[in-house]
Amino acid sequence: MKIIKISDHAYLTTAHPASSRGIPVLVVDGTAYGPEDDLAGVMAGSAIVCSDYVSSRPLDSLADRDLICRWLSQSAQHGARWIETVKRSMQGGTA
Repeated sequence: MKIIKISDHAYLTTAHPASSRGIPVLVVDGTAYGPEDDLAGVMAGSAIVCSDYVSSRPLDSLADRDLICRWLSQSAQHGARWIETVKRSMQGGTA
């Protein structure tokens, strides 16, 4: 079980009934989202993870990066681009 706090109202976790086979879900105010799910009509969940977490600070560990990448890998539309952002953040690059 892994939990990454994204903000006061959001976290990425494998400890939710919507998570399966080690693929985490983004939980925002108690509701689970995948990386292509629309959040309040504003943007995809993957954009929330990358803009609020990855771009603002380096990831704490390789395990965090792997969990985020597993979640993002479900997205055919956004996954590859955002996974590269996550990997660059671990190398100290600009997201």
